[in-house]
Amino acid sequence: MTLGVSKATATSYFVWGVSAFRLLGVYILAIALFVIVIPTASAQSFVYNLQIGAFGDSASTGNVGVQVEIKTHISDVYAPDLGDAFWVGNNLINGAFIQFGYQISSSYSPACISGEVTKGQVKCQNSPEHIENGDARWFWEYWPNLNVIDFYYGVGDAHSAGSEGSWHLYTIEPNAAEGWNFVLDGRTVANFNNFQYAASKDPAYMVAEEANLSPESTGKLGPVEFRNLQYLGQTDREWHQVRSLIALSGCGAISPNCGTVPYGISVKGPNDILAGTGLQTRQEGELIWPGLNTLTLSVPYSARIMVNGSCCSRLANSMSHVT
Repeated sequence: MTLGVSKATATSYFVWGVSAFRLLGVYILAIALFVIVIPTASAQSFVYNLQIGAFGDSASTGNVGVQVEIKTHISDVYAPDLGDAFWVGNNLINGAFIQFGYQISSSYSPACISGEVTKGQVKCQNSPEHIENGDARWFWEYWPNLNVIDFYYGVGDAHSAGSEGSWHLYTIEPNAAEGWNFVLDGRTVANFNNFQYAASKDPAYMVAEEANLSPESTGKLGPVEFRNLQYLGQTDREWHQVRSLIALSGCGAISPNCGTVPYGISVKGPNDILAGTGLQTRQEGELIWPGLNTLTLSVPYSARIMVNGSCCSRLANSMSHVT
């Protein structure tokens, strides 16, 4: 996390940094980003991000879109916590990163809710407005280069992430202009066409995250429920449910010494997790939901089979499915 200062406005802008996670022996970059505007006279500061979430299975690599349902949980944010975000994202083969979800933050005014950040300077595309503490709003970001803290972003209107306990589907998908659409509950709320869409280089993933001025967590993040993580196939252009979930847990790589991440994950059902405070902590790369695997066997009538040492009963049909 870095903090740049706009000399013209004496206002600083922080952006969430980069975290590296090991998945099946491969390091995967998980970007945690949302922009908050902080009035301050300080020239520098450090922001630590603490993340808990899950990657989908390797079959979701190479996708051209991702989506997940997130249950809105609203809470106020108090120092040293600067804000919390809950999102779905993709790391792309062109070196970019894209994400979409909702955020809550401390009260800020004025806040630029749409623009571009280049070398720590914000180019605002709208009139700044006031953001209330705990106001849940959708947001998106696109980083052209994972290794450079330059990015484009947008934040929705007040309370645009819905009321407490409401479910919402957050979708990132290609559009007719070969850019990206950000779709909330089937309605396109924003698009980004500065760069052409690209396939992912890593599995789809979903994250709950805290941005903090202290290297220690506040101990208060959600918990928030995510379900039905899906990816858009590059060839068939159909949506597919991920077949397993692998834990993501860690800190930002730019300011990585944030102590132990105390947040955890509870598996509520198939492709359905609760992430945040008061849950079982997880190791990076831990398989948290193995999915359901189906073995299809074609055998003659009256045959008997052994699966992992267990013998089935006599088969009545020529085809049997073993789960």
